[in-house]
Amino acid sequence: PIGNQYTTQGVCLSFEKSAIAERLASDDPEADEVWPRIFVSLEQALTKAVTVVSQSEQDDFRVKATATADQVQVYIVDNRQGGNGIASQVASHLAAVEDEVRNVVDCDYCGEYCENCLLIERTPATYLENDLLHRSRLETALTPS
Repeated sequence: PIGNQYTTQGVCLSFEKSAIAERLASDDPEADEVWPRIFVSLEQALTKAVTVVSQSEQDDFRVKATATADQVQVYIVDNRQGGNGIASQVASHLAAVEDEVRNVVDCDYCGEYCENCLLIERTPATYLENDLLHRSRLETALTPS
């Protein structure tokens, strides 16, 4: 046979929830609303980063952030039946994906989101209507003290 054969697979990135919570600790009256913003913003940033690093389309993979009692977990999963190798590319180039996420959160063009950072193609309108894109909060969450 000619070409490559892939199996559907995924990558799970885990982060200590308490470390992120400490970075986000503040007297902000909207503190309860911070986790949905972090999850959505992280999903958007990773979607952009994976698209750039793997030179793929957004439809080729899925990114989903969830939390347990002590972990924030982000799943990056091949979106094609039988796989397409995106997850394995992410695993092989994790440092490049991290660098690209840093480029997204270091945006100099906006306050919270723009087409250069978190506002990516096919961003659901509900993200904007509910103020779920928040680049500066994501930067705080990802930057060690």
